[in-house]
Amino acid sequence: MTHRHDVFLISDEAYEAIVFEEQHHSPAAFDRDDRVISVFGASKTYAMTGWRIGYYVAPLRVADEMHKVIEPFVVNATSISQKAAEAALSGPRDCVREMVRAYRQRRDIVVEALRQEGVEFFIPEGAFYLMLEISETGMDSYGFARELVQETGVAVAPGRTFGPNSDNYIRISFCAGPDELQEGLRRFCRFYRNKCHR
Repeated sequence: MTHRHDVFLISDEAYEAIVFEEQHHSPAAFDRDDRVISVFGASKTYAMTGWRIGYYVAPLRVADEMHKVIEPFVVNATSISQKAAEAALSGPRDCVREMVRAYRQRRDIVVEALRQEGVEFFIPEGAFYLMLEISETGMDSYGFARELVQETGVAVAPGRTFGPNSDNYIRISFCAGPDELQEGLRRFCRFYRNKCHR
């Protein structure tokens, strides 16, 4: 299909290892005409946020052209970041598996708390965020997020950050520890209930 329409597919695969029930499938596995470019990073899988290092996999003819475009903007990753990424990519993956287990447990804490409240949401199959619809509150995502943090000290990401069609959603991260997560959810649910029943 990409060939028929003369387009390339750029696949953001930063969360490739943080998958809960299934396994990650890269579109590149189904690419028959060298039109998929897969982009990876160390920030999610290896908790290397701030190291600013990643890589892409592309057909050679595309990679050569990408290099020309990227070079003026990203001359080189620092040597320490390169060595750290090399160690992460070539080392044991036990820490990644343990991190994914922890994220799944935290995801389940969030899911259970929200189910008890009867809130609508999508159960994430990977990553460490959950998108939750807030349309019943009558608030936009920025207003909801602002009031929530001011009144409860709980921070969420406004859905509009991810595009105008997501303004009825907020994004909840489950990176915090279980105790913090449960306390944050208690505060969140109380706030949410109050806004829904005004």
